[in-house]
Amino acid sequence: MNPGEAGFALTGNSGGSSQSGYALSHYGLDEIIDVAVPTGGPPLGALAKSCMNNSAEQAYWFALDTRDSIDRGFGFFDGNGPAVRHDPSFIPRRQQASHSTGGTDYYHPRTRIHFVEGELDLAMHATAGDYYQRLLAEGTPWLRWEIAPGTPHATFGTPAGRAAIKAALLQTWPAVRTFSQSSEGVQIEWSSLAGRRYQVETKAELTDSSWTEVGAPVTATGVATSLALETKGASRGFYRVVLLSP
Repeated sequence: MNPGEAGFALTGNSGGSSQSGYALSHYGLDEIIDVAVPTGGPPLGALAKSCMNNSAEQAYWFALDTRDSIDRGFGFFDGNGPAVRHDPSFIPRRQQASHSTGGTDYYHPRTRIHFVEGELDLAMHATAGDYYQRLLAEGTPWLRWEIAPGTPHATFGTPAGRAAIKAALLQTWPAVRTFSQSSEGVQIEWSSLAGRRYQVETKAELTDSSWTEVGAPVTATGVATSLALETKGASRGFYRVVLLSP
């Protein structure tokens, strides 16, 4: 398999996304995992924030029953564990157990990681977002964040969610690292593999059924490739980068 292509793939929703996340962050299994598609989480991405009650971190807060469930995972079964009580003395232990803070590895050069979160699942935007941002900061190249429209926590429960998961597993385009658009043009940078060929494509409306090639294919020379396109005077549009067959 080429890096980023799905040979051995993992996907799971909510707690299932936590399992796939731990395989990478805490157990160093990126050598055997080609693709990971966490959906509806991982909810355990930022436990130190989720189990406290700091007003600036309200987006991360867990409900009482969820905090009690977290306590049970740490061996507290009396309904009055440190998460239920917002006990700050337990923060270091929660940080150890969180995907975004307690792992040993956040640079996965060969593993494609594609988060799919439901539009209505705002709590997971926060907790999973911390893990995504840590991977991004550490330089993991094959990384993508996607929101499935009209979708709740059970990402697989809507047609949009199921389509996003399927596309993530079968993906043939790389993750765009940066994208900027001005009155003069657009600048795109994407994760790449040296020697592989990529094609930038565009379409005017999201509902258009076909994409149009922009320029000639680009052969990558490293782990990141960028292209500047002059679009002065043109209407704003949509862009993607496609990995061409060898």
